[in-house]
Amino acid sequence: MFFARLRNIWQKFTLAEKRTALILAVLFLIGLFFLISNGISKITIAVPKQGGSWTIGTVGSPHFINPILIQDNDIDRDLSELVYNGLFKMSSDGKLSFDLAEKSEISPDGKIYTIYLKDDILWHDGETFTANDVIFTIEAIQDAEYQSPLKYNWQGVIAEKVSDSIVRFSLKNPYEPFLQNLTLKIMPKHIWQNVSPRSFVLADYNLKPIGTGPYLFEKFQKDASGQILSYTFQANSHYYAGPPYIQNITFNFYVDFDKGIEALLKKNIDSLADLPVDKYPALAKKLGWKVEQISLPRYYAVFFNANKNRVLSDINVRQALSLAIDKNLIISQVLSGQANPLNTPISSGFIGYSEELNKNNYDLNAGLALLEKSGWVDSDQDGIREKTYSKEKTETELTLKLVLPKNKQLEQVAELIKSSWQKLGVKVEWESLALRDLEKDYLKERNYESVLFGNMLGVDPDLFAFWHSSQKNDPGLNLSLYGNVSLDALLEETRQTSNQATRLANLTKIQEILLNDSPAVFLYNPYYLYANSSTLKGNNIKIANYPSERLSDIGQWYLYTKRVFK
Repeated sequence: MFFARLRNIWQKFTLAEKRTALILAVLFLIGLFFLISNGISKITIAVPKQGGSWTIGTVGSPHFINPILIQDNDIDRDLSELVYNGLFKMSSDGKLSFDLAEKSEISPDGKIYTIYLKDDILWHDGETFTANDVIFTIEAIQDAEYQSPLKYNWQGVIAEKVSDSIVRFSLKNPYEPFLQNLTLKIMPKHIWQNVSPRSFVLADYNLKPIGTGPYLFEKFQKDASGQILSYTFQANSHYYAGPPYIQNITFNFYVDFDKGIEALLKKNIDSLADLPVDKYPALAKKLGWKVEQISLPRYYAVFFNANKNRVLSDINVRQALSLAIDKNLIISQVLSGQANPLNTPISSGFIGYSEELNKNNYDLNAGLALLEKSGWVDSDQDGIREKTYSKEKTETELTLKLVLPKNKQLEQVAELIKSSWQKLGVKVEWESLALRDLEKDYLKERNYESVLFGNMLGVDPDLFAFWHSSQKNDPGLNLSLYGNVSLDALLEETRQTSNQATRLANLTKIQEILLNDSPAVFLYNPYYLYANSSTLKGNNIKIANYPSERLSDIGQWYLYTKRVFK
């Protein structure tokens, strides 16, 4: 009856009246929709919803998904981040947080660390995680037969089982950053104890790992030559922190970044790891993609070796070479602005960083004045553009050779450094070599006048291995062969004291000494860049020790949401 009457009324409307009525009806429905939506939004909230898959592209291939065999292969680290856990992990603010550990105690003398483990954590095969697994992992690293590249980090550490849920670490000397070591991924003893050290690298579990992490190994694909093309992992429904939201994670491996970029733009992958900086400007403007930045505790510098070029023993020369380099120019022209300039080894966002010490110090004229102060004068009287300086008494030309790893980006940096030093009148040659050759023929023997190279620290920086005089020779990392008694004392105290005020004060003094003595020219800290589809949410890591730690919160990543009552 109601609808019949409504139809009769509608038939009596003119065409204009019908049009107006329809418009009003549509506006009413839109208003009603927004009213209901607003009401729902006030009593509900959007929360992550499980579902979906995510594909990450990266250049290279995996070797060992094995925490104690990992060295410089970022892909191995990435995959291990999904499968394994450490006692501690990095949180989104760049600080350590508990992972497999529930709490920790440190003795007053800073030599004994007692770690209490979480209960009811299961390995992917259903076995229970205990202190036995922790002890096995540490002892395997320390055993020379396993040839773990991590052995140096665990020298002098005694790991003891107190109970199934308590582990004690004893150190010979206090070492304040020790907790960073406990981000090491733990391996299952019941899987590996029957694998001999000789067979360790050959075991199937290196490619089909079993861990405690948020994702379980599902499968990998190879081509006809045996090259691994992809890895797929599925969400661990028994993960101690709760099942991950994204159900499947796949890694696709590419031979070069051109292939990776192509796959990204075709949407064959959802993310591309370690985005080349020269691809940043174009990709940053692409709709549907986000380029993420992560700050890592690393720096690039030119290290001077006065043993190979005695001119570098003059502090005025070293300071002049430092002042002549415009770091902001390097960052803008070579790094697309994706780096922070540095005058010291500690980068912005990390413990001990000093904004005051890292102010722009580019000053070519001051550099020229320092050379003249040391007796280096313009020897060219004909006014040619490329000047050379010679020592007034010996007529020795000011020359310098720079070596560096073969890398397009670093080669561009080297060319700008050469141009900068030529403005001082320095004759400069540079040579790039394959990293293996550079390490074997130059770094190991300290056989260079200067070297352009990068160093990785930790979020809680320990500069001892890089600048203490005891570390001048391989395997030490003091590439400038620098020695300073005051600096040595500060480095020793800083790594041992637990007093944070003292540590911060010491780190400032250490940086002041390095800046004044200029045994190296600190250049910049580049961001780690990776591209993600804009559909991804929940990834919050901005500061990390390693690129792989961008995945440390992967269990909280999500693609979809649902609304629930508040």
